[in-house]
Amino acid sequence: MINKHLLCILCIAGFSQVSSASELFREPYLGIEAIQTNQRFYSSYQAKQLFAKNLQKYVLMAGFKFSNHFGVELGYGGQPRRGKQHFFLPGQADQLNVIVQDGETVSAESSYRITYPYLGLSASYVSDINIGAGKLKTEAMIGLAQTKVTATSKINDITDVAEITILRNYHKRKVVPILRLSALANLSDRVVLGVSMHYSNMSKFKLTSKESTPNSAYLINMKDSLGIGLSLRMYI
Repeated sequence: MINKHLLCILCIAGFSQVSSASELFREPYLGIEAIQTNQRFYSSYQAKQLFAKNLQKYVLMAGFKFSNHFGVELGYGGQPRRGKQHFFLPGQADQLNVIVQDGETVSAESSYRITYPYLGLSASYVSDINIGAGKLKTEAMIGLAQTKVTATSKINDITDVAEITILRNYHKRKVVPILRLSALANLSDRVVLGVSMHYSNMSKFKLTSKESTPNSAYLINMKDSLGIGLSLRMYI
């Protein structure tokens, strides 16, 4: 008899815990997103001309809500390595701030790559506007991204008497604040389409090449990044 009572108590406690857990982990989802970004650079060492600025990022995300309006999201984003070639004309300053002379050919090849796992806190609001298979929902997420940037640049300086190649390598990892503003519409009960605006505080990055010396520092100064994203979420 005692065992039966104890079993009943354990069952009630178990169901209570499951109910509490379901209240805490509401509307879990998995998602993907493609983001068209605009990454600008300060003009130090011609980085503004050397590196591509219109890039695509791709994100995998997972999240849930712990209340009616607030949730947590964990994700991993990356921008594949993107290259660019630039030619310096006579009279222009090259990447080393040396003026290109007549009869001299100076070109630069560059590429960089960004990856970032992130954790964010989201706040959402369901409007009265009917769209798709439900109501239009707006969402704001603020978070921190452990961002890693790797970059390379190669200068080819060709004259009548010699050909010189100079290689620069850059690498840095930093925690960066990020912000996302989204409009979400249900395509079905479980599938949601989203359009987002993104901001990343990339101006925290000032990369110095591994080949720099105390008297000659080769820098890449990044500006804050903006982007527009298109996402697809599936609720589990």
